[in-house]
Amino acid sequence: MKKATLTLVLVMAVFSLSAQKIVKKSGDVKALKGQETIELSLTFEDMKVGKLSEAEYIEKKKTDANNRDGDGGKRWEEGWISDRTERFEPKFIELFNKYCSAVKIAEEGSNSAYLMIFNTYFTEPGFNVGVASKPAYISATLKIVEKENPDKVIAEFDIIDARGLGSYDFDSGYRLQEAYAKAGKGFGSYLGKALK
Repeated sequence: MKKATLTLVLVMAVFSLSAQKIVKKSGDVKALKGQETIELSLTFEDMKVGKLSEAEYIEKKKTDANNRDGDGGKRWEEGWISDRTERFEPKFIELFNKYCSAVKIAEEGSNSAYLMIFNTYFTEPGFNVGVASKPAYISATLKIVEKENPDKVIAEFDIIDARGLGSYDFDSGYRLQEAYAKAGKGFGSYLGKALK
């Protein structure tokens, strides 16, 4: 009986470590009631990567890549930046739209009245070295603003510890895209329930 209880406690502890938190900081999403679409802006202002600023992290990874193969740093940096539009944003949109029954993310330039600004302020890329791995996770602020007047904030949230499940993949871009998928799914579900 003691073993079963201990196992249950450990499973619950692991689950709680992987659960993202959505914390409402201010405002009310009821303004979105009846809206069919909202636009998305993914930003990365003042982002930390682990214990480093993003600029320090990029410089370190470029140096490491150049030391390995001469000119790999430039390719690494291009991949780091392009993953935002090619992987992270599409995954966030896909899962948000799948799990939010109330409103869908529209393409930029739509006639949506509101804009969702998702600013990633912390990234942990995780790692996989075969014998050990660590999943990627992100934390972000999410503001819903009037598209024509972005200073008018309707609601603001903190998305804490959106953890990707791709810990078995050697590609940090894949691990991080899964963190954005988790954030999209979590906030999509939250918003769908809040607008019922």
